[in-house]
Amino acid sequence: MRSFSLFLSCFFLLSASAQEGNLGLDQGNADVKNHLLQVDLLSVAGGVSDLRFEAGLNERSSMSIRGVVLEEDSLAASFFALSYRMYPIQALGNAPKGFYIGPRMYRGSIAEMVPDGDEPVGEDEEVEYKWNEVVSGLGFGFETGYQFNTGFGLTVDLGIALNVSQQVIQRSGEGVDDAFTRWPQPSIGLGWRF
Repeated sequence: MRSFSLFLSCFFLLSASAQEGNLGLDQGNADVKNHLLQVDLLSVAGGVSDLRFEAGLNERSSMSIRGVVLEEDSLAASFFALSYRMYPIQALGNAPKGFYIGPRMYRGSIAEMVPDGDEPVGEDEEVEYKWNEVVSGLGFGFETGYQFNTGFGLTVDLGIALNVSQQVIQRSGEGVDDAFTRWPQPSIGLGWRF
């Protein structure tokens, strides 16, 4: 939870500075829409709600924060990513729209839970769980993609990120292992620009 607070604080500080200082956005034009709220359809298809909020910083860049939290009886997972996106080839003033590239930083963890005890449990009895394995990591990555915007506010984001991190793996009753991982993260975002 502390990692999420750090990501959120960084995001709002950058977003606020973009709004206070006129960084190329037409602050006098009420029709300027440089904020987005999206859900990742690939995650939703897997049963997880993955939300992303993006705010334009200037004519060609934005910051976005993405978060996933999942809690079930046998699994607890969280993933938060903070991204800086550059929109280098579209018309000035249209960010966030068009082709983008940029770095990202993320924090993720997965905790697998198992029933505590060997006795079978009846249907009406509550099961106690204990952790069996925890995987956590702080990493960096690079993302690219294309964001489509309609004139009435609907947005579609087709993107992929390559993440790299040093992860810590801890199993119940065993020592701690380190592992270097890299993995792609495709996304199909659907949302609204406001």
